[in-house]
Amino acid sequence: MRTGDILNIRDIEQGLENFKRVPTVEADFKIKPSEQRKEPGYSDLELAWQQSKPYRIHLGIDDAGSDSTGKYQGTATLSLDHLFTANDLFYGSYNHDLGGGDSGKRGTDGYYLSYSIPLKYWMLSTSYSQSDYNQTVAGASESYSYSGKSKLIGADLSRVLYRDAKRKTTASVGGWYRESQNFINDVEIEVQRRKTAGWKASVDHTEYLANATLNGNVTYKRGTGAFNAMRAPEEEFGEAYTHVGILQANASLQVPFKVGKQSLQYLAEWRTQHSQKPLTPQDRFSIGNRYTVRGFDGEQTLLADNGFLVRNEISGSMFRLPMQWYSGIDYGEVGGKTAHEPNQLLGTSLMGAVFGLRGQILKSVSYDVFVGTPLKKPEHYRTDNVTTGFSLNWMY
Repeated sequence: MRTGDILNIRDIEQGLENFKRVPTVEADFKIKPSEQRKEPGYSDLELAWQQSKPYRIHLGIDDAGSDSTGKYQGTATLSLDHLFTANDLFYGSYNHDLGGGDSGKRGTDGYYLSYSIPLKYWMLSTSYSQSDYNQTVAGASESYSYSGKSKLIGADLSRVLYRDAKRKTTASVGGWYRESQNFINDVEIEVQRRKTAGWKASVDHTEYLANATLNGNVTYKRGTGAFNAMRAPEEEFGEAYTHVGILQANASLQVPFKVGKQSLQYLAEWRTQHSQKPLTPQDRFSIGNRYTVRGFDGEQTLLADNGFLVRNEISGSMFRLPMQWYSGIDYGEVGGKTAHEPNQLLGTSLMGAVFGLRGQILKSVSYDVFVGTPLKKPEHYRTDNVTTGFSLNWMY
């Protein structure tokens, strides 16, 4: 917006959103009578902007890992806000296992880098991640070291197509490159080598319905031969494909309500994926852990080409304490060719329940503890009858 432009409230809203996307910044606009032009119809736009500090530090620990590669996981993140004075954000994160799980040499290690910068109604986002793992597998006469490494590079360009007081629609296009390798005793298993690349297009929409908020996303992604991407060895037998289209969608609905004097909130989440051809394991839809269908320990999951899940949660405050209780029931299903071939899954659906507490301590420490249990699972599906979990985070 320049001097002399017609005042557009949507441009002001977009500009304010770009400023406020930086967590350490407080910003607000004021429309005041013009000091230079005294005739009617002219106004000055005044910006109040303040940044508390140019960086943030986050340390976290949880038990979201697996027994085979380390149950406890630690994360350290450095965030640089407004790095080039353009409302841009940079994240650098490092994660490492902290032990726990099965005995023997095992562990995980990885890092993640992200940078995003807005320009008016546009946004450019880039990311790079790399991870390694190793575990000891017991054989008939000796133990073997099974390890792997992977990396993922991505870039997206998005634009706000429409916004008003009650809704916003954004479209984006992007691309990715991913590669992974696995080893036994430091000798590569060449048939498991993966090198894939492709493009994606998506539409995001937010709708404000009275006191409720509805968010939705639809994404179409397709693998290509870009960057010397390799076709999966399974394609020769028709068991899995990488140069194939995948349709994904998700939605969430938040509805605050009251029961007597108790303020509560209902949160519903829905996710789905569909592909007309069988996919490699990296692209399949997975259910059976704290991030999908809760109530399961995550040591075994159901994995297939297509699927959907629904998460339902009700939460409320704990008296006047800075904490919330929450309770949820989740359900998910998987399907497609890989659910039945070459090896049939134990089943195709899971249902679980969870109850937990989350809150803050001294403003800089947050926590989440929960207990869950399966409500429906296939016969012979391995999981604990009662699953517990936690996460603890410190932010500065």
